[in-house]
Amino acid sequence: MATGYEVSRFVKPVDQSLHCVICKEVLRDPVQCCRNGHHFCRNCITENRRYSPNCPTCKDPVETLARPQRFLANTLSSLKISCENSERGCPKIVELGSLDTHVATCGFSPMPCSNDQCDEIISQRDKEIHENKVCGFRRVECDYCAQMVLHKNFMEHLCTHTCEMKAELREVRSTQDEMFNMMQNMMSSLTRLERNTAQRSEGSHASSGQELKAEIVVAGGSFCKSVEVFDMATKTWRPLSEMNECRDEASSVLYQGHMFVTGGDFGYLHLPDSVEVLNLAEQDGHWVKSQFKLPVPSCGHACVVYQSHVFLIGGHVSSKPCDTIHEIQLTPPYASRLLTKMSTPIRDHGAEIVNGKIYIIGGRTAGRCEDATNTVLKFDPATNTCTELKPLPHPVSSMATATWKDNVIVLGGRDNQGNILNTVILYNVITGSRRMLPEMTNKRYGCIAVVIDDNIITMGGCDETHTELNSVECYNFQTNIWTEFPAMAEARVFATAVVKYC
Repeated sequence: MATGYEVSRFVKPVDQSLHCVICKEVLRDPVQCCRNGHHFCRNCITENRRYSPNCPTCKDPVETLARPQRFLANTLSSLKISCENSERGCPKIVELGSLDTHVATCGFSPMPCSNDQCDEIISQRDKEIHENKVCGFRRVECDYCAQMVLHKNFMEHLCTHTCEMKAELREVRSTQDEMFNMMQNMMSSLTRLERNTAQRSEGSHASSGQELKAEIVVAGGSFCKSVEVFDMATKTWRPLSEMNECRDEASSVLYQGHMFVTGGDFGYLHLPDSVEVLNLAEQDGHWVKSQFKLPVPSCGHACVVYQSHVFLIGGHVSSKPCDTIHEIQLTPPYASRLLTKMSTPIRDHGAEIVNGKIYIIGGRTAGRCEDATNTVLKFDPATNTCTELKPLPHPVSSMATATWKDNVIVLGGRDNQGNILNTVILYNVITGSRRMLPEMTNKRYGCIAVVIDDNIITMGGCDETHTELNSVECYNFQTNIWTEFPAMAEARVFATAVVKYC
């Protein structure tokens, strides 16, 4: 039976005259005895009268109960109190008179999962995503036999289509030699262009005052293998050939005109070590399997390219975040090696390279949003050492990152309270200074971002209702204004993108 409101929930100390004389907490649904005006919670005095008809203070008989004076009721109603779901993450402070109205719609209110056999108690705002995308007891349909099975048993599910899958696998393996020869020839010819490409990307594109001729290539996302390209000059989207696999929470790099998409989740935490590559110079090119693989199957990792090597940082490996930094050669023999281990494991973070140093931003140290961190690390490839820098203003994971001059830009994401953000942080890697830029129009997590000239372009993600977005917005450093760009053809969350200069 509910008694009074806990004193610790109020912003300021509450006068003793507003406390129930029975439970000693702040009055809830207050009443008073008519004879001497002593105040009680209605539930407290009702329970007390089961054992004694007398007032616990003056010992006079309590014959009838009355509402308290309007002044006391108004004073109680104006007190500032935290939501009863504050321990579940709700940050709201409301007037006591408005508390019931807030709690009725509070997104942190506990409720049971409706899936059979699941005993999980979840927040109201997480109900849909938990029941449809997270819960191990949700029912999913096998693509091959159409049977509905529990997600937690999906990997053990076998069906008659297994034989056909094995036949397809043998067919794929029969073409590996042909693909290997093709990749060898391609990589050999591209190696000669590396220095010229680097000079063009660092010099000629920045020297002209005219608008850059650039394209943004966006690939994959949750249960998505489609690819589309945005032309900055014409502000239009067009499709490219789709990848061979859906890749959720993959990471991509651009090297010698080729886009490499690494790892990701094929679906239902089927994590690959494979890498797909597309020659962006070919009008009708197709994705092929790269000759190099990741040292471990992973999603939620970050990759950057530097001096003909891919650096693989953190990620979701073997059902938990990973603390390693690997280096992988982009030329034969495509060798990989472990460079170092970070002080804590990390996933759903950002990684950007500035002046030959790799900056590792935010992320999660475990599986929950409460595990988001504000840590910033600097990794030096020359010494294989990590240095901790000034932290971000707040913890954040599943955000987008990009670079502009000597700054890393952190856009959107989720904080450690589970709030979806539209904040934009400008973090200077030289001074450690942090400045907030104007907020994005939309709240986004699992979004992607690139920088072209003095423009930040942010795409996709999920909003605060967990709706997947296809919207695109652009911030210009000269005007300090966000403007809406044409939307993508397909909504995408946890996709990946690179910029191709024409």
